[in-house]
Amino acid sequence: MALSFRRALALACAAPLIGFSAPAASQTLTLEAAIEQTLESNPELRVYTPRLTAARAQAAQAALKPPLELQTEVQDAFGTGRASGFDIAETTIALSQVVELGGKRGLRTDAAAATTALTEAERAAGGVAGLARGPRGVLH
Repeated sequence: MALSFRRALALACAAPLIGFSAPAASQTLTLEAAIEQTLESNPELRVYTPRLTAARAQAAQAALKPPLELQTEVQDAFGTGRASGFDIAETTIALSQVVELGGKRGLRTDAAAATTALTEAERAAGGVAGLARGPRGVLH
């Protein structure tokens, strides 16, 4: 009898440490929130968050125009005699930009958007597959 009393006392003392607590009745879980929590906590599905971030960044970059380039070139500087210092130096400054023809930027933007959509669809399909019911109707 004393042994079972000790076990009951140990269980009563350990219960708060183990985490026995009544679930909060005021918290409701929607299907959308459950799917989002599953997508965020499933180790197999965590890979999609950085992939989506990268795909969205690539889509944003694809929409940008090619950058302007500024180039400078100095010739015949720091020579000897009459060409010493900058006396007869020649400086060339050039400003250039790639001109895309044939709708290349639009095609690049469409391709990046398609990649983003594909990654989002894979993430959604992986989340639905992860919530599939087993043969006994149990979620796994």
